[in-house]
Amino acid sequence: MDNLKKSLRIISFDVDGTLVDLEYNDLIWFKEIPELVAKKKKISFEKSLKYVHEEYAKLGEHNLNWYDINYWISYFGIEISPDKIFEKYVISLLEELKKKYILIVITAMPREFLIPKMKNLEKYFKFSFSALSDFKELKNSEIYSKISKALKVPPKQILHIGEFIKPVRVE
Repeated sequence: MDNLKKSLRIISFDVDGTLVDLEYNDLIWFKEIPELVAKKKKISFEKSLKYVHEEYAKLGEHNLNWYDINYWISYFGIEISPDKIFEKYVISLLEELKKKYILIVITAMPREFLIPKMKNLEKYFKFSFSALSDFKELKNSEIYSKISKALKVPPKQILHIGEFIKPVRVE
């Protein structure tokens, strides 16, 4: 453990489920977007929710647009900025960790989602990385290696807290 303390320089956090409650995403995707679509189409929330959910499913989560709120705002013809949607919701050891380590965020979500989610936490983090926005990929084991290279830090000096695709030893 002492060797780890001596070599550790960076602590990385996943956002969803680690720093920000996963219910936040559900509020956006399954409450706010359907409410806006219901208003636009002048239909009930229940009908809108069913319609929106079907449209999400048609595109599928392996398509990068599935994660892009701007895509869905345009797709549904909603006249609102993502910032206005995100301003409606948001959440908050980091102080102590920041004194000893460089703190970063690594997420799969697009930066448009990351910025408002991190609004109250950004002061703790030196860097944030979005697999989609920065690397045009879904989060995978290679992302950690790319981030290590971008930060010019050996992988063994980075501790990631949160979900990752599968345990990988990055060299």
